[in-house]
Amino acid sequence: MNSAWVDDWEKRWIHSDHSSGYGRFKVSPGNFYADKIKSRGLQTPEDARYYAIVAPFDEEFDNLNKTMVIQFSVKFEQDIDCGGGYVKLLSSEIDPTDFHSHMPYNIMFGPDICGPSRMTHAIITYRGQDKDNKKGFRPPEDELTRKDFHVYIYDKNNVNNSEIDLYTFILYPNQTYEAFLDLELKISGSLLEDYDFLPPKEIKDGDVQMPPEYAVSATIPDPNAKKPDDWDKPQYIIDPEAVKPDDWYDKSIRFLIDELLIWNDTEDGEWEHPKILNPEYKGDWMPELIPNPAYKGEWVRPMKPNPDY
Repeated sequence: MNSAWVDDWEKRWIHSDHSSGYGRFKVSPGNFYADKIKSRGLQTPEDARYYAIVAPFDEEFDNLNKTMVIQFSVKFEQDIDCGGGYVKLLSSEIDPTDFHSHMPYNIMFGPDICGPSRMTHAIITYRGQDKDNKKGFRPPEDELTRKDFHVYIYDKNNVNNSEIDLYTFILYPNQTYEAFLDLELKISGSLLEDYDFLPPKEIKDGDVQMPPEYAVSATIPDPNAKKPDDWDKPQYIIDPEAVKPDDWYDKSIRFLIDELLIWNDTEDGEWEHPKILNPEYKGDWMPELIPNPAYKGEWVRPMKPNPDY
């Protein structure tokens, strides 16, 4: 499949009508170009809109025992807060007029950005699940401009401050892959190792339980430790500096009201010495901990072959 973006391009490319809010692509060479006609491509003319467009392959193909190459260029001419510039390989059974972001696909490849998160997706769908590359498509962290996703502000007086990036994703028949940015290899490896296509080869054996005698603690109380004879002290002691107030009555006051003898129990009652925290109190005695000679480390459930592998 190859697109030259000739004047009748809309006969092949079908805009999605999934939402009335979707924008409409147009073909343009952009704000800077090498050739006004040969440099043309799909352009998103309006900000803050979703765009979706579909085109069929020139012919049905099967990449079994063949190398498949997905390659396209992207040019960002303005600063972007959230947006993507990726392509998807879809099934021939989909309705292109209803194409949307949640529609199943086979491969998704290209740059994506949302706030501080910037990445290049290289996703392959396997058994109905989207599997992204585990290595990621990352530049060195000290790069001020992330090489996997160029974001520049277009200046009509300086056409060199914006770049066209060439993205290439190659799948080989020996189950390996390579991904390039501007023909520079960024990631490569085995599909089976870098994608979670297959269940794990081994799983934990749920039938095996930890032995009851297994030592789970790395330390134990020292059996030879003895509590010192002077350890036990009360937590609180009487304040030796406290003095009973002179006007404190230890007993009830007897007085006469209306010629009747009445006993009035004072609210304070009998005075008691206040207590303070004992500086010699050490709390509950605990023997020191020593390494457990029976400890063999954290118990790990053994593995067994995964029947689903």
